[in-house]
Amino acid sequence: MAEEIYELRSKEFGKNVSAVKKTFNDNLELLKPLIERCPVFAKILAHILLNKMGFRARDVDWTSEMVDWREEESRRVERSFAFFLRKRKTGEVSVDAWRKKYNQLEILFKEVIGFEDFMVTLANSLLKDSIYGTAFQVTVGAALSTIDAATDIYVIATYYQSPALAGQANALLAMITTNMVVQILVVLAQYKKKSVAGKLKEALITLFFLRPAVDAYRVSTNHEDEDASVDSLVEMIINKGIELAAESIPGCVL
Repeated sequence: MAEEIYELRSKEFGKNVSAVKKTFNDNLELLKPLIERCPVFAKILAHILLNKMGFRARDVDWTSEMVDWREEESRRVERSFAFFLRKRKTGEVSVDAWRKKYNQLEILFKEVIGFEDFMVTLANSLLKDSIYGTAFQVTVGAALSTIDAATDIYVIATYYQSPALAGQANALLAMITTNMVVQILVVLAQYKKKSVAGKLKEALITLFFLRPAVDAYRVSTNHEDEDASVDSLVEMIINKGIELAAESIPGCVL
């Protein structure tokens, strides 16, 4: 049902309301528990499907009941959904943060069968296609990775121009090299089942400083690889840990 509603989405709120209500009417018996607990949920979904930029998660009176929510509450709840979607890397984590923000939603997650899966499916679809989601994260990640690499090279080159800073330059170069070597070793272990071409591709991603951007893309899109030893999220955490231990923290200390 979430996939069906997502396919019918529009950039116009009115059309989204019509599409959601049509789907709700076609599945009235199934959705009766949801509608009874939150009569304005169709409007909340219609707002969510607009996928606007969420700048903050605004509060809703915690003593209020969902049966009494109106347009303002539905807009606030939706905007916070967009906010968490932009701030998190997966649909599951985004939905969980949204759930914890509004205590009223807890009853939907606990008492409406399939509600959590419905929202996670919707969140993953929005995250995949949104310019504020996957595209935003990957673009920014690639830009920051490239800038980080360029500044590292510039600093090292500048230090080598001064004999007094040659030691610092060697230390920075050693940190970056250690980070690269360890990450490549992780790549070989992670993709040991792949062909030589597959391993070379992953190694080049690391060598060209694009690993953070690629990791962000794979986690955001729930990328699955049967030849990988661990999933994308674990791989990203390992790579972040290596970068912190081998380069970021020692560089900060230096």
